[in-house]
Amino acid sequence: MLSAARINETPMFHVERNQTDKQMIFYRLDFFDPVDDDTFFIYGNTRSRFKDHFISIVQRTGKHIPDGIVYANWEGLPKTILNHQLVNYL
Repeated sequence: MLSAARINETPMFHVERNQTDKQMIFYRLDFFDPVDDDTFFIYGNTRSRFKDHFISIVQRTGKHIPDGIVYANWEGLPKTILNHQLVNYL
């Protein structure tokens, strides 16, 4: 199970089972620290180099950033909207 994966002795993933469909799970990488080329993760009896399987695209800070940019050529999309209102235009 993903919850058994460890990186530097810390759980590597946050895993939740779907309450309505027990066959489904939600998971995300739950490791926030920068990793170097010699960082390994352990899953079961396997030890693998982190950067051989994952690409760092951002560094999570835990801060919510309310500003964003939508690149779209949709007619009728307002110049500014709240993030959660975008779904109304999809």
